[in-house]
Amino acid sequence: MSETRYERVASAGDEDNSQGKTVSELEREILEERKRAQAREGVRNKVEGFLWVVASATVLWYGDGKKDLFSVIATDERIPRRWLLACGISFGLNFCIFLYVTVWLGVVKKKRTEEEWYAEAPLAIPAGTILGLFTFFSFTICVWPVYYVLAPVVAFALLLGFIGAMHYVPGSAEPKEE
Repeated sequence: MSETRYERVASAGDEDNSQGKTVSELEREILEERKRAQAREGVRNKVEGFLWVVASATVLWYGDGKKDLFSVIATDERIPRRWLLACGISFGLNFCIFLYVTVWLGVVKKKRTEEEWYAEAPLAIPAGTILGLFTFFSFTICVWPVYYVLAPVVAFALLLGFIGAMHYVPGSAEPKEE
């Protein structure tokens, strides 16, 4: 059985191991490997976020195939206006929470990790989550008369496009350098 790098560090002690590397050299290799893995994950997250933003923009641009989504929502009589109002208010509140966390806490106060956000504003993320879920379901109910079964797909694409766009906001959570 092949020995992992972590097992080699544990068994090496202060002496050289079978490959002639000291503990500090093995630890340095492990740290470099972790940094490369974090960099790969960061690139993958940015690409995935970009693809969701493109999918969301496509949904906004093509709407129902005849008009863009904003025109459909503004002019179609089948859209229940009370659900649209509820969706707009919850989205606005959620966006205010998003701006508070990313701009105020992330950029102004330089708090860039979720732990720091929880310490500063413990109810911001749970409230944003609840408002986000309500926005998703109220939007789905709102566009159901136009899109029928595709309404949750449209809402999901817009939701993940919004979440994917957060990867490009300067104050959003970024891993700190160790």
